[in-house]
Amino acid sequence: MIIHLHEIPKEGKNWSYDQNHAEARTLFNDLLGANPFLIQVHIEPLGASGTFQMSGVFTGQWPEDCSRCGDDFKYDSRQKFSHLLMPKFPAARDEKTAKTNHLSDNLSVGLTDDLGMEVFEYQGNTLNVGQFLHEIVALAKPLIPAPSVDCHGQCELCKIPVHQQSFSYDEPMETKQSPFAGLGQIKIN
Repeated sequence: MIIHLHEIPKEGKNWSYDQNHAEARTLFNDLLGANPFLIQVHIEPLGASGTFQMSGVFTGQWPEDCSRCGDDFKYDSRQKFSHLLMPKFPAARDEKTAKTNHLSDNLSVGLTDDLGMEVFEYQGNTLNVGQFLHEIVALAKPLIPAPSVDCHGQCELCKIPVHQQSFSYDEPMETKQSPFAGLGQIKIN
């Protein structure tokens, strides 16, 4: 799924990939299996400097296990993305750069803040959009998958009331007796 960036007109160009696209189906099989998906991409040049704006949306279904009850279900996902594509220039020999230690170091208020447009550097006149989109889709995968809740507060999959149910699991552990516990019962004359 190679895109030749120098062939994109001034008004931009759109691409669409779904489960019927053989290369996309193979590329996303490890993440989505045989589930339907649609990825729409728009790339538009920003001036003569080789910089492009890429935006789009991923919609699809993940094969998941419910984090509440463990039942199998298909998680509906919709993820928008927006990136600035910039040509990668070789670093000068005496150049110094500074990077943050962790993504959370960039945030001043919290993890729900909008991070804005992200920057992606490319080399040459082509962009392997397949590898790039694979990472976008992988990042859209939920950490704690659970079906939505209906208007009565019940899980749409198993109909358990979500707000009054504890979904934790506790297994009672055996308390082993200390090997020195018998010493307290010994009487010395």
